[in-house]
Amino acid sequence: MVELCFALTILGILLVIAVPQYQNYQYKIQVQQATTDVRALSAKVDLYYNDAHQFPPDLTAVGCTATTCIDPWGFAYQYINHALLNGNGQVRRDRSLNPLNADYDLYSVGKDGQTKFPITQSVSLDDVIRAGTGTYFGLASAF
Repeated sequence: MVELCFALTILGILLVIAVPQYQNYQYKIQVQQATTDVRALSAKVDLYYNDAHQFPPDLTAVGCTATTCIDPWGFAYQYINHALLNGNGQVRRDRSLNPLNADYDLYSVGKDGQTKFPITQSVSLDDVIRAGTGTYFGLASAF
């Protein structure tokens, strides 16, 4: 009985160490997948622009549906065409409150499913974004 308790204690300790490591690994894979998806969607938007000489009004114009353009956390990818806005009030912004992109914003709302337009807000730090007018793809917290 003592040996069984000792073995279960060791197993419990290993689980306490292994589970958070696995969850961290799984999160990194999800971020990597979302980054790849945002990059691919950006390429589709740019191809649309090359053909139509304007950016699409929404992601359905580049073949997205409610079930196909979903991030690894189950949320739809977000797209904002700057040309369709009245002013810059709804564009994503960096630390200095400058727009992230000159043409359009494309991003995942991240694991928490929440976002704010300034990427420095705590709910936006896990967003996977396109920034620098297509020169950066990745976590908002790393931009």
